Amino acid sequence: MKSLNNKTVLITGGGGGIGQGMARAFAAEGARILLTDVDPARLEEARLSLERECATVAACPLDVTRFDAWQAMVDEAPSRIGAIDILCNNAGIGCEMQELAHHDVGQWLRVIEVNLMGYFLGCRAVLPQLLARDTEGHIVNVASLSGLRANPAMSAYSASKHGVVGLSDALKAELAKTKVGITVVYPGMTRTNFIANSRAVLGAENDAAGDSSLDSTIAAMLSVAMDPNKLGARVVRAVREQEYQLMTHVGARQQIAAIFEERLAAFRENADPDYVDDVKALEAAVAANSR
Repeated sequence: MKSLNNKTVLITGGGGGIGQGMARAFAAEGARILLTDVDPARLEEARLSLERECATVAACPLDVTRFDAWQAMVDEAPSRIGAIDILCNNAGIGCEMQELAHHDVGQWLRVIEVNLMGYFLGCRAVLPQLLARDTEGHIVNVASLSGLRANPAMSAYSASKHGVVGLSDALKAELAKTKVGITVVYPGMTRTNFIANSRAVLGAENDAAGDSSLDSTIAAMLSVAMDPNKLGARVVRAVREQEYQLMTHVGARQQIAAIFEERLAAFRENADPDYVDDVKALEAAVAANSR
């Protein structure tokens, strides 16, 4: 995407952190910002901050788990600020750190609903009108290094972010012959209000959310983590240069490499010794079935 000037960028989870960092970076390129967040007060504060920086911005409270809300916002966008050119799926939450055998079922499902279903619903709402306009566009899915590695006592978050990676891989193949690009972002620790925001979402539905052990240690790590404004600027560069995979925290390379090496090492012999792998035949069959 050569120019972002006058493009309309929809950003979820835009009330702070990475979402607001991306908003600032896109606005600096002349883009119009449609900022969304589930918290109206946080959203309004973010909108005013961006306006003081001379950004063209509109704000819309949004529960990313409601497709009717997504659809209404997308339909109203052209008259409010402009038809959406770039969607940044960023809204996400975590939950109480618990081993899976004892995990609160409601919290687990809510994380999947926000972090994975919310991304699907965003793409589902935005892509039809973007493809129908046959115009240059882009999808940004903010995953996490947790989409490539899993941490104990964080099964819901890890599963949701692995899901975002799979969704993005499939979407990349589907969009290959269109004018719509896609970037999947894998942030590590970034300076955000992730803990407080997660509790605000979960606390309204589950009193146990206030007992979270996701407290002092992670909060201390977040306080010295990466600057979200600099991360946002790196995302903008990835959109402009059509980068599909964006690794923002290069210190994790060795750990991620070890995970993939372990998986590749498991390729030893076929379960059925008489089976002959024919990747081209399989791909042809899939292609024929998708026509």
